Amino acid sequence: MRKEFKVSLFYIGYVSLIFLTNALSPSGVCNPGLGMLLFFITPFVAIILSAVALFFYYMHRERAYLNCLLIHFAVILGFFALLHYNS
Repeated sequence: MRKEFKVSLFYIGYVSLIFLTNALSPSGVCNPGLGMLLFFITPFVAIILSAVALFFYYMHRERAYLNCLLIHFAVILGFFALLHYNS
């Protein structure tokens, strides 16, 4: 399976997990649930995974790792765009 497909599947599963945990442990006014916790650690997960992809890109020089980096940065930009849109 291609690396880009695996990264895309990871983020689809991660977003599904956010919605599932938010349904199981809903957020209140003053207490965020587990879904909100997962949502707010999304940029940290993406930054760590992009650092790993960057390391592998410099070690192997495969274009697939560069595409994975673009996916990670798109997730980070999407996260901050979603926060800006909701505020």
